[in-house]
Amino acid sequence: SDTVPFLPVRWLLKHPFRSDLRAPHIQVPALVLHGDADTLIPVRHGRQLASLLPHATYVELSNHGHGDWTLDRPEAMSAWRAFLATAWREGQH
Repeated sequence: SDTVPFLPVRWLLKHPFRSDLRAPHIQVPALVLHGDADTLIPVRHGRQLASLLPHATYVELSNHGHGDWTLDRPEAMSAWRAFLATAWREGQH
């Protein structure tokens, strides 16, 4: 949300990052990868963003935190490859 334990983030942000208002208008495929152990951005935010994107693929990574390197995870790489392959095929017509 809008706080970090030691900073009043709401006062410091110049851009509110309202993805919820922009996402429904994005008409290209999107891959949303989110870790269920992310303590900075709650997993419910990743789920909500994916639900707002008309052409989203959502992959939740178990035991994966905010600072973890995503593409080291086999399920993330598999999702990334499948997403790219699908986007490539759909773009061929």
